[in-house]
Amino acid sequence: MRVSSQRLLTRSSPLSTSQLAPTVLLDDGAEFDSAAFDYPSMSMEDETLPPKRKRTAGDNPLLIWLGEHDTYLLEIIRLDGRGDNRGDVCAGGCGSDPGQFRCEDCDDMQLYCAMCTLRNHVRSPSHRIQEWNSMFFQVTSLKKLGLHIQLGHPIGQRCILPQQAFNDDFVLIDTNGIHEIALDFCGCETSQTHVKQLLRHRWFPATSTDPRTAATFRLLHHYQILSFESKASAYEFYHSLVRLTDNTGMTKRKDRYEAFMRMWHKRLWTRIKSFPQAYGLDHFIKTIRFFVPKFHLPAHVTKCQTLFSFNFMRFVGRTDGEAPERGWSNINPVASSTKAMGPGCRRDTLDDYFGDWNWKKTVGFGASLLLKMKDTLAEKAEHEMAFEEFDTVVTPDHRSTWLAEMEVWEGNPNNMSIPNPLEAKAMSITQAGACLKLAELEAEELHVLIASGIDLEEEQRRLSTTVESLGLHVTDTQKANIVRLRNSLYRKINTWRCAQVLYLPVVQDLINQAACNVQENAEYMKLWLPSQLRGKPCDTCLQNDEWELRYAQAYDALEEIRQCLRIHCSLLMFKREWICGQGSNTRAQNALARVHGRRTACVKQYRSAWVALNVLATVLKKKDWRGRLQELVDDDIKPLVDPFATGEGRRQVSWIWMMEGVNRGNDGDTDGVRIEWCKSRARALRWAEEVELLREEMRRVLQFLAWQAAWWDGQGNRRVRECAAETEGLKAYAARQANLRRRLGGHFCMLWAPHLSAQALDELTTLASINVSPELSLPDLTIPDIP
Repeated sequence: MRVSSQRLLTRSSPLSTSQLAPTVLLDDGAEFDSAAFDYPSMSMEDETLPPKRKRTAGDNPLLIWLGEHDTYLLEIIRLDGRGDNRGDVCAGGCGSDPGQFRCEDCDDMQLYCAMCTLRNHVRSPSHRIQEWNSMFFQVTSLKKLGLHIQLGHPIGQRCILPQQAFNDDFVLIDTNGIHEIALDFCGCETSQTHVKQLLRHRWFPATSTDPRTAATFRLLHHYQILSFESKASAYEFYHSLVRLTDNTGMTKRKDRYEAFMRMWHKRLWTRIKSFPQAYGLDHFIKTIRFFVPKFHLPAHVTKCQTLFSFNFMRFVGRTDGEAPERGWSNINPVASSTKAMGPGCRRDTLDDYFGDWNWKKTVGFGASLLLKMKDTLAEKAEHEMAFEEFDTVVTPDHRSTWLAEMEVWEGNPNNMSIPNPLEAKAMSITQAGACLKLAELEAEELHVLIASGIDLEEEQRRLSTTVESLGLHVTDTQKANIVRLRNSLYRKINTWRCAQVLYLPVVQDLINQAACNVQENAEYMKLWLPSQLRGKPCDTCLQNDEWELRYAQAYDALEEIRQCLRIHCSLLMFKREWICGQGSNTRAQNALARVHGRRTACVKQYRSAWVALNVLATVLKKKDWRGRLQELVDDDIKPLVDPFATGEGRRQVSWIWMMEGVNRGNDGDTDGVRIEWCKSRARALRWAEEVELLREEMRRVLQFLAWQAAWWDGQGNRRVRECAAETEGLKAYAARQANLRRRLGGHFCMLWAPHLSAQALDELTTLASINVSPELSLPDLTIPDIP
């Protein structure tokens, strides 16, 4: 529209021009606000500026639609009923049977009898059929109505030798879902192979021999274009078709896919005081417990890993606290679509996706809870047996003490003054501590002799590791370095032997015998410590010295192994999450290799100490010492918190992370046994609680579905429309929803019956049989306060 100054008339206004922009009338009677013009200033001398285009209804269609949204909703609801086709007459004009079938895919909402429906779909075997059951429309199929597809002949022509598909189990995948088809191949003499018959019908067979599944050409083309544009995988596309066919998951069909927080609480009560009163929480009369979700817990310090762990608190079962996070895997891909939306549209879209996620969870309760129950029963038996076996080796005094400590701590989770029985109370033994003890009790000369020999043994291992790491292509520089190291070690060993023969004269004969043979490299020279003098006379004091030092050496080696495992695990996680690029990855890999090398050296050190201890234990008649230390095999060398293994609830702890002793004797260190005993008890209790929680969850799901079905029964009569078709549509929609909930409840009850108590089954049977009032309130599903 073009506006000129000759066609403008200005309506007078009681306000000044500085207060209100004039209203402009066009000479054809149209009116618009001149404030829509956007120009800096206008004076009588200015030239007339071109006006902006007049805004029309098309500029904001949503405002127009808001007044019609009830109409849209009622018309959509009306489709759940029969609409204008409420008579019993078939629209096909046959006059025989009443009309009770309609097609979701045909451009026709009329009702037909079974024969007319078949006649209308001889060329559309993949259309979806609905049947009116006097209350609402339910899904049926053309196969159930008796439709047979004959290949190899024109439509309507019969074959004299039809060959039924294998087991009458042929499936056709089309753009509107997955369909069971009654299919006959042609068996005449001039017939083609089954594959050719399908291809000529524009159906692509899944196999070239005895095909039982086919996809329409239009489906394959549709997926090809869709994958180009959306990058959707075949798995996602197929399961979209599965849900189009049945979005409840209750209809069992063969899978044709192969054929085609962290939570925080510090200063919480102080912050809550600033909240509105409605959002306040009186923590003095409530038992409040704080947890950190299991996946996030390893990132916290050691103290938090026991204080805020689901694994060690009562009445939580196997809850992991990560449920709010799981939905992101489903919703994150939507970001590419919602980033260009406005706030309202974005919220509606996300709400739609979240609703779909919740619906999938609801219809999947039957299989998911059943699978959890079976797994939980097996784990419960295994961990109860493990705890009972562990509990038998604990003395009664320790058992009663630890149980009392654990129960007090569990009953007061927020009282930081109560000692945590899951934390170590004493330091483990160290080689330095053992040396200090020996220095106080024994002569300095004997202690230095054995300690120096063990140090030389460690140097031999380091040199041997260095030689083994050289590989096949050794440079002259590397060879020279190895020779220098060997010469240095050789001199140290000879110097040490001068003092050794003074206390162990029998060693001189062994050294002379070795000298007669070919000279060994320094790293392979035998040192003839007391543990290596089998059957030879040796001073008992020296044997006791080596025993104490070897025992401490074994503990030191285990501690270093644990440290290496912690560092290796942390570096590996850091590398996986944060390192990218060839240079950074190479440096990270070198760091991991150094840690691995140190761990390997510590393993050799421990195994050497273990062999020596076994020999000395026989000589010194040591008893009950093996419970403190065990033989170290490769399977025992694993981290306490392995990011690639199962969590605490299923954990089988290696003995290297447990208490070194078995709490026998007054001098035994019981910290490790106490901690592992408490954790083993907690694991057994959590699995036992999970069984009870799952049973209760099953009962509540069934009770809720029964309540919701009754609620839907009452919704159909809440609104009475002037149009009978609209009223019927409302009732049909409500009846269909109620029927769906009852079917879900019946299906779940059948799956869970072996795991529900007789009392729960009787309650559900009674609830399903009574006529529930529409005003029935939601059942009380809250957990009572813990005493």
